[in-house]
Amino acid sequence: MQPADLLGYLTTLNNRSGSTSGGSPPGGSGSADKAIRDVTIDECTYDSATKNLVAKITVKNDGSMDYDYSVSMKFKGAAGGDVIPRTAFEAGIAVAAGASQSVEVTTPYIGTGDGSECTECEVSRVSRF
Repeated sequence: MQPADLLGYLTTLNNRSGSTSGGSPPGGSGSADKAIRDVTIDECTYDSATKNLVAKITVKNDGSMDYDYSVSMKFKGAAGGDVIPRTAFEAGIAVAAGASQSVEVTTPYIGTGDGSECTECEVSRVSRF
């Protein structure tokens, strides 16, 4: 399977669970492009107890060096809806070489509904250092 086919397959799987992945720009080869491919969205939800939008992600470091990651997530609703897009940021996600780390990235829900209108999230930016 070619890398582009694999990315499309993974995006399709994420879309079935109500979330989307940020993917990477076509032809990109910079450090940020590589870092964004290290992040997988496991779930996007609304936590009614904390009134937060929550993205459960896994950061996988296949490299030979330890990295600290910073991840920005964008929460949005279905196309044509009234959802106010929200951004969440998590820094200092330490991932050893050859390991993975599961993390929850959260932001307060500011809408007037029950949170169910925020059906999608995507990776908007990743950096590693």
